[in-house]
Amino acid sequence: MVTIRKLKNGDIFRVVAMLRKVGGQAAELTRLISSAKKNKKQNNAVAVSDDDSDTTEMFVAVGTKVLMACYDAVSDDFINWMADLAGMSRADFNEAPPSTTLEIIDQLVHGEDARNFFTTAWQLFNRIKLSGSIIKKA
Repeated sequence: MVTIRKLKNGDIFRVVAMLRKVGGQAAELTRLISSAKKNKKQNNAVAVSDDDSDTTEMFVAVGTKVLMACYDAVSDDFINWMADLAGMSRADFNEAPPSTTLEIIDQLVHGEDARNFFTTAWQLFNRIKLSGSIIKKA
């Protein structure tokens, strides 16, 4: 089994760069996240806590969707990042057992930093996207 390194600030920028390349798929994921949060709040009279298992499941699902969108649109960048997370060269990563990518993704979306990581990446992505639309209008 492969073990990934601890996520770093630079990883957020790699994910945001991939999301920017993804374009429309990222916009759709943003709508999904927003919709899921609104539905969750409407269905509960009490505010959603950080320990809420449904909320955690939502973030795991969103994290998985983010990773899959990145893979679909920017597979070279995604593969390079997966290899880096596993501490492998791309050539070694390509020769690793077929289960390697799924092991890495599972560790990413279920890791203790996953929620914070993907939330921060989305926030940065949205701020950059908003800044870009403001600059285009000027």
